[in-house]
Amino acid sequence: MEMKEPMTSVNTMPERSLKNKRVLITGIAGFGGSWLAETILQNEKNAEVFGLKRRTTSTKNIIHIMDKLQIFDADITDPVALNKAIKEIKPNAAFHLAAVVSSTRAREYPDTTMKTNVDGTKNLLDALTKGDQDLEIFHFASTSTIYKNKTTKKSMPIKEEHPLEAHDPYSKSKIEAEKICNEFFEKEEIPIVITRAFNQGGPRCIEDIVANKIAKIAVTAKNEGKQEFVFGNTDAVRDFTDVRDVVNGYWLAVKKGRVGEVYNLCSGKGIKIKDLIDIALNYVGLENKVKIVADKKLFRKGESNVIIGDNTKAREELGWKPKIPFEQTLKEMIDYYLSLS
Repeated sequence: MEMKEPMTSVNTMPERSLKNKRVLITGIAGFGGSWLAETILQNEKNAEVFGLKRRTTSTKNIIHIMDKLQIFDADITDPVALNKAIKEIKPNAAFHLAAVVSSTRAREYPDTTMKTNVDGTKNLLDALTKGDQDLEIFHFASTSTIYKNKTTKKSMPIKEEHPLEAHDPYSKSKIEAEKICNEFFEKEEIPIVITRAFNQGGPRCIEDIVANKIAKIAVTAKNEGKQEFVFGNTDAVRDFTDVRDVVNGYWLAVKKGRVGEVYNLCSGKGIKIKDLIDIALNYVGLENKVKIVADKKLFRKGESNVIIGDNTKAREELGWKPKIPFEQTLKEMIDYYLSLS
């Protein structure tokens, strides 16, 4: 097993090769998992890509690349099925994305969220430590929602050292999962790297997240003629990144990240929610023709009006930076929904 690497300069950062390696992606049929699979296939020509998914999960997100993947139906909450799959795959690198990722769904099903996000992560790491596994690196996809919501000008933009705080079932589950990752890193010497992505979006997204809600407003207004929508805090400023840039960060974290470290994946820029809504409505030709009603019941209590991440560490150590303007991302999300109409 690879031991924790000492602090090194940017010029001497480690770089792992995935050439001829067996690469595992949990949640491969999901939003981020499908884009990550494409990223690896495009950049690691000689890697074997394996994926875990639930038996009932649709493969529509990966149908175009199915012939290049090896898929196993194994739920991470089922240790027996999971152990059997891992024993056969014997991954050299693992990207762990399988999770309940919607804060709304997590609030509705807190027990399922903890079982999936926390117990599932432990089950996976347990399976990877058994037998003759030859794991060289494990990536855990965490989230910026675990950062303490209340920020000050001094604490902005948010760095990896920012205090953590569980303020809903989703953030609680991710904090607990990170703790499990750190325990396996310290006690089992599993080489782990963690990324925390801020708000993201992109084609194929069906999750209940801000960017998706905005895209749906534009599409619904265009297709159904609806002229009024209820939303949360439209004056809030948030940090958005395209999913394709985010998964590129996952890949670079596995290639270059120092084990035991955390990397923010974010644009480092803030966009007001109202401005994104205007961009979306303008794109479908409905600028100034739709009314957005801010409902304070939908505001998140105690949350700062401005939340922006600091991506310095990822830029300097991973050589990562977002390339796709989020305005373009939002338009592609709208096009994706319109194509399904």
